[in-house]
Amino acid sequence: MPGAGGTIAENYFYEKVKPDDLTLLLRAVFALREDRRCSGHPGVSHFVRVDAVPGGVKSPADLLQAKELRVGGFSPIQTLDIQTRLVLDLFGVDYRYIPGYCGNANIFAALQSGEVQYMGAGITPYKGQYQEAFIRTGKGIDLWHISLIGENGEPIRSPLYPSIPSLVEVYEKVHGKRPSGPKWEMFKWFAQLYLVDFVLWASKGLPREALADLRTGYARALADKEFLEKFVRAFSYQPIVRSGADGERLLKRLSNLDPAMIAAFKSYVEAIR
Repeated sequence: MPGAGGTIAENYFYEKVKPDDLTLLLRAVFALREDRRCSGHPGVSHFVRVDAVPGGVKSPADLLQAKELRVGGFSPIQTLDIQTRLVLDLFGVDYRYIPGYCGNANIFAALQSGEVQYMGAGITPYKGQYQEAFIRTGKGIDLWHISLIGENGEPIRSPLYPSIPSLVEVYEKVHGKRPSGPKWEMFKWFAQLYLVDFVLWASKGLPREALADLRTGYARALADKEFLEKFVRAFSYQPIVRSGADGERLLKRLSNLDPAMIAAFKSYVEAIR
């Protein structure tokens, strides 16, 4: 079911599919709807134009010299946009958020032309196009990748970015301490989403036998060398899958968001709408 980057299929699944239906929904990134606050994404890194500050950006610390750094985005409620703003607020960067772009390709075109100066993107478009056209040509530099947050609440490096430092590593180097405060707590919840890749949803009434067969099939696929080779060629990273009790535990943790945190996110979004 095509349309709106998967949103049409997503809304159909949540609003029209019957509880005992065999319809499944496969999605990579979800909007923060009240009835489903869990989302997944294989990983994100951020990069900036070299000429974004006088004298050029030679390291992430140079971003602190920026005046109204122009940051392209989709919408104030889009998860990648919220995360990008949180990162810049944590670092104390002076920026101007410019929403309204329709897709990563449009933001990247604006980045290349200088209309915007800073961008975050998933690993597939980054490895497939942006790294070659923007970083290796000298027009921009990598800043950091979004740190993963383990189940113990501690930040960890993403294995998808061996040559790009993590956000926490860069923050500690620039500021001489670990990040902290309300925006850090909001960021940590968002960073947990990167422990999940694609999410395959089934209706609540799906027979348990069918659910068990689906999980078995996915486990076998992930052990299949030919499948993994094709996946890496298509997406530029190894699939990250949490299945069975492990996956349910993670999704439950992500979905049980403290009411105070929900209020903080709503206030954060409304501040720029």
